[in-house]
Amino acid sequence: MLKKIDWYIIKKFLGTFFFSLLLIIIVVLVFTYSEQADNFQYNNAPSDVIVKYYLTLAPFFATLFSPTFTFIAVVFFTSKMAFNSEIIGMFSNGISLHRLLRPYFVGAFIIAAFSFILTNFILPSTNEIKNDIYDNYITKRRGGQQNTNIHMQLEKGLFISIGSYSTDKEIGRRVKMERFEDGVMQSTLTASEIVWNNDNQNWTLKQYNIRDINDLSETITKGRALDTVINLVPSELIIKDNSTESMTLVELYRFIEDQKTKGTNNVAEYQVKLYERLASPLATFILTLIGVSLASRKIRGGVGLHLGLGLLIAFSFLMFMRVSTVIASAGTITPLLAIWLPNIIFALIAYILYRLAPK
Repeated sequence: MLKKIDWYIIKKFLGTFFFSLLLIIIVVLVFTYSEQADNFQYNNAPSDVIVKYYLTLAPFFATLFSPTFTFIAVVFFTSKMAFNSEIIGMFSNGISLHRLLRPYFVGAFIIAAFSFILTNFILPSTNEIKNDIYDNYITKRRGGQQNTNIHMQLEKGLFISIGSYSTDKEIGRRVKMERFEDGVMQSTLTASEIVWNNDNQNWTLKQYNIRDINDLSETITKGRALDTVINLVPSELIIKDNSTESMTLVELYRFIEDQKTKGTNNVAEYQVKLYERLASPLATFILTLIGVSLASRKIRGGVGLHLGLGLLIAFSFLMFMRVSTVIASAGTITPLLAIWLPNIIFALIAYILYRLAPK
């Protein structure tokens, strides 16, 4: 049962968090618009499109800055309470640090739930709008992307590799397909191009060469063009860097499983994004514990020193997260370990600071 002191801390926590988050979002949006205004003007973007873009960009920044400003909010108002002797008064009245953490964790839970729901179930639809406007009015790509070095499994034993694929022309170049049975190669196909036929919903192979292997003999078939139906559609080859932003948590998980089945070579990048969505809410609790343990002590230097130390720890955490993400994407360590390692290390730091904090 929450008491009056609990509600007092929760209101201060959430009030400071949402107010500071709102301020930083406004500042970032203003700077972002100043950088992108020329692009919108050059591409004749309607005013309603510009408004829609920044309305969808705001919740994106909210989730991006949420862990950092959770920590800053905790350090800021807890430090003020400590220097106003409110923390000492609570301890003098028999409230332990363990008991004091209850309203903090309630506030952290609210923020973590807000961030989790926003990231996994609301942002995917708004991100799709944001990314479309970005492509059409800022970078002016309109889908004209070049994907390179595509490798995937179309069905059991059938593999395809495409050197490059143009998303606007729906043409792939340097194509190779290989079929295996029981680990033994049965046939290979190479083609200079593979072209999607939208009317017939099939592919055309150009300048193809088919090599069928039968025991010790082989048959070679060549031709200029060959229509074929394979388990592949153009949308599966149009995987942009921000494509996973438009997927809910469930959709992202299913997408990863599908990419594993197809043998896609960059599954680790998608796994990193999945684990980030799951690990981020826990980081809210860890940073909250660090913030309380650090700021509840009244030290020489005032609130400014607390904020300085807090910012150092917060940005160290974010830097560690970024480094781990890059390492995981490169395949040096498993994505699961890379994403959870910062949480594990900083959870140990939080425990040490908690043990050293005044009780």
